[in-house]
Amino acid sequence: GRSDYEMGWAAEADLYRADDRKIIESGIAKLNYEEPQTTPDGKAIWLRSSKVPLKGSNKETIGILGIYDDITERKVGLEALRQSEERLRLALHAANQAWFDLDLNTGAVVVSPNYARMLGYEPGEFKSSLANWLEHVHPDDLDALKQHRHNQAAAKRFGVLFRKL
Repeated sequence: GRSDYEMGWAAEADLYRADDRKIIESGIAKLNYEEPQTTPDGKAIWLRSSKVPLKGSNKETIGILGIYDDITERKVGLEALRQSEERLRLALHAANQAWFDLDLNTGAVVVSPNYARMLGYEPGEFKSSLANWLEHVHPDDLDALKQHRHNQAAAKRFGVLFRKL
Protein backbone atom coordinates (compact mmCIF):
# COMPACT_ATOMS: atom_id res chain seq x y z
CA GLY A 1 0.00 0.00 0.00
CA ARG A 2 2.99 2.38 -0.22
CA SER A 3 4.55 4.09 -3.19
CA ASP A 4 8.27 3.95 -3.98
CA TYR A 5 8.59 7.43 -2.51
CA GLU A 6 7.48 6.13 0.90
CA MET A 7 9.96 3.27 1.01
CA GLY A 8 13.58 3.12 2.12
CA TRP A 9 14.66 3.56 -1.49
CA ALA A 10 12.83 6.87 -1.99
CA ALA A 11 16.09 8.44 -3.21
CA GLU A 12 16.17 5.95 -6.11
CA ALA A 13 12.42 6.03 -6.82
CA ASP A 14 12.75 8.29 -9.88
CA LEU A 15 15.38 5.96 -11.36
CA TYR A 16 13.22 2.88 -10.78
CA ARG A 17 10.10 4.51 -12.17
CA ALA A 18 11.92 5.74 -15.28
CA ASP A 19 13.01 2.13 -15.94
CA ASP A 20 9.44 0.94 -15.41
CA ARG A 21 8.02 3.54 -17.83
CA LYS A 22 10.58 2.64 -20.49
CA ILE A 23 9.75 -1.07 -20.18
CA ILE A 24 6.00 -0.43 -20.27
CA GLU A 25 6.26 1.88 -23.29
CA SER A 26 8.69 -0.28 -25.27
CA GLY A 27 7.49 -3.70 -24.16
CA ILE A 28 11.17 -4.73 -23.96
CA ALA A 29 12.68 -6.37 -20.88
CA LYS A 30 15.70 -4.94 -19.09
CA LEU A 31 17.83 -7.83 -17.83
CA ASN A 32 20.77 -8.35 -15.47
CA TYR A 33 21.75 -4.78 -14.73
CA GLU A 34 23.20 -3.30 -11.57
CA GLU A 35 21.59 -0.53 -9.60
CA PRO A 36 21.93 1.06 -6.17
CA GLN A 37 19.30 0.85 -3.46
CA THR A 38 18.90 2.37 -0.01
CA THR A 39 17.49 -0.03 2.57
CA PRO A 40 14.85 1.06 5.12
CA ASP A 41 17.62 1.50 7.71
CA GLY A 42 19.51 3.84 5.35
CA LYS A 43 22.21 1.39 4.26
CA ALA A 44 23.44 1.60 0.64
CA ILE A 45 23.39 -1.73 -1.20
CA TRP A 46 23.74 -2.92 -4.81
CA LEU A 47 21.22 -5.01 -6.70
CA ARG A 48 21.41 -7.06 -9.89
CA SER A 49 17.95 -6.52 -11.33
CA SER A 50 15.81 -7.75 -14.16
CA LYS A 51 12.42 -6.40 -15.19
CA VAL A 52 10.09 -7.84 -17.81
CA PRO A 53 6.79 -6.53 -19.12
CA LEU A 54 3.68 -8.44 -18.15
CA LYS A 55 1.26 -8.80 -21.06
CA GLY A 56 -2.51 -9.00 -20.91
CA SER A 57 -4.67 -11.20 -23.09
CA ASN A 58 -4.62 -8.56 -25.84
CA LYS A 59 -0.76 -8.46 -25.76
CA GLU A 60 -0.79 -5.01 -24.16
CA THR A 61 1.67 -4.40 -21.33
CA ILE A 62 -0.33 -4.33 -18.11
CA GLY A 63 2.48 -4.34 -15.58
CA ILE A 64 6.05 -5.28 -14.81
CA LEU A 65 7.62 -8.23 -13.08
CA GLY A 66 10.86 -7.31 -11.35
CA ILE A 67 13.37 -9.53 -9.59
CA TYR A 68 16.64 -8.67 -7.95
CA ASP A 69 19.60 -10.15 -6.08
CA ASP A 70 21.59 -8.29 -3.46
CA ILE A 71 25.13 -8.27 -4.90
CA THR A 72 26.63 -5.89 -2.36
CA GLU A 73 29.05 -8.43 -0.86
CA ARG A 74 30.26 -9.47 -4.33
CA LYS A 75 30.81 -5.85 -5.36
CA VAL A 76 32.64 -5.07 -2.10
CA GLY A 77 34.82 -8.17 -2.64
CA LEU A 78 35.56 -7.23 -6.26
CA GLU A 79 36.52 -3.70 -5.23
CA ALA A 80 38.83 -5.06 -2.51
CA LEU A 81 40.41 -7.38 -5.09
CA ARG A 82 40.85 -4.50 -7.54
CA GLN A 83 42.53 -2.39 -4.86
CA SER A 84 44.76 -5.29 -3.84
CA GLU A 85 45.78 -5.92 -7.46
CA GLU A 86 46.54 -2.22 -7.88
CA ARG A 87 48.71 -2.22 -4.73
CA LEU A 88 50.55 -5.30 -6.02
CA ARG A 89 51.06 -3.66 -9.41
CA LEU A 90 52.47 -0.53 -7.76
CA ALA A 91 54.72 -2.57 -5.47
CA LEU A 92 56.08 -4.64 -8.35
CA HIS A 93 56.65 -1.50 -10.38
CA ALA A 94 58.44 0.20 -7.47
CA ALA A 95 60.59 -2.91 -6.89
CA ASN A 96 61.82 -2.57 -10.48
CA GLN A 97 61.88 -6.35 -10.89
CA ALA A 98 61.36 -8.50 -13.95
CA TRP A 99 58.48 -10.95 -13.52
CA PHE A 100 55.89 -12.90 -15.44
CA ASP A 101 52.67 -14.66 -14.53
CA LEU A 102 51.64 -17.69 -16.55
CA ASP A 103 48.35 -19.47 -15.96
CA LEU A 104 49.09 -23.00 -17.14
CA ASN A 105 45.38 -23.83 -17.32
CA THR A 106 44.28 -20.95 -19.54
CA GLY A 107 47.57 -19.98 -21.18
CA ALA A 108 47.14 -16.36 -20.08
CA VAL A 109 50.47 -14.56 -19.69
CA VAL A 110 51.21 -11.24 -18.01
CA VAL A 111 54.73 -9.80 -18.01
CA SER A 112 56.24 -6.82 -16.23
CA PRO A 113 57.76 -3.95 -18.21
CA ASN A 114 61.21 -4.99 -16.95
CA TYR A 115 60.68 -8.58 -18.09
CA ALA A 116 59.90 -7.29 -21.58
CA ARG A 117 63.02 -5.08 -21.50
CA MET A 118 65.14 -8.00 -20.29
CA LEU A 119 64.08 -9.87 -23.45
CA GLY A 120 64.91 -6.87 -25.65
CA TYR A 121 61.38 -5.48 -26.06
CA GLU A 122 59.84 -2.19 -25.12
CA PRO A 123 57.10 -2.81 -22.54
CA GLY A 124 54.22 -2.44 -25.00
CA GLU A 125 55.89 -4.53 -27.70
CA PHE A 126 55.99 -7.90 -25.94
CA LYS A 127 52.95 -9.93 -26.97
CA SER A 128 51.46 -11.41 -23.81
CA SER A 129 50.50 -14.78 -25.24
CA LEU A 130 51.47 -18.32 -24.37
CA ALA A 131 53.01 -18.92 -27.80
CA ASN A 132 55.19 -15.81 -27.53
CA TRP A 133 56.17 -16.64 -23.97
CA LEU A 134 57.08 -20.24 -24.92
CA GLU A 135 59.48 -18.89 -27.56
CA HIS A 136 61.53 -17.48 -24.67
CA VAL A 137 61.60 -20.62 -22.50
CA HIS A 138 64.99 -22.32 -22.45
CA PRO A 139 64.90 -25.45 -24.66
CA ASP A 140 66.02 -27.63 -21.70
CA ASP A 141 62.89 -26.57 -19.78
CA LEU A 142 60.36 -26.79 -22.59
CA ASP A 143 59.57 -30.53 -22.36
CA ALA A 144 59.02 -30.37 -18.57
CA LEU A 145 56.73 -27.37 -18.99
CA LYS A 146 54.69 -29.07 -21.71
CA GLN A 147 54.41 -32.25 -19.58
CA HIS A 148 53.22 -30.20 -16.61
CA ARG A 149 50.56 -28.50 -18.75
CA HIS A 150 49.46 -31.90 -20.07
CA ASN A 151 49.22 -33.30 -16.52
CA GLN A 152 47.24 -30.27 -15.35
CA ALA A 153 44.80 -30.61 -18.26
CA ALA A 154 44.39 -34.36 -17.63
CA ALA A 155 43.75 -33.77 -13.91
CA LYS A 156 41.19 -31.12 -14.76
CA ARG A 157 39.37 -33.47 -17.19
CA PHE A 158 39.43 -36.30 -14.63
CA GLY A 159 38.02 -33.99 -11.96
CA VAL A 160 35.13 -33.01 -14.21
CA LEU A 161 34.37 -36.64 -15.08
CA PHE A 162 34.59 -37.66 -11.42
CA ARG A 163 32.11 -34.96 -10.38
CA LYS A 164 29.66 -36.12 -13.07
CA LEU A 165 29.63 -39.65 -11.68
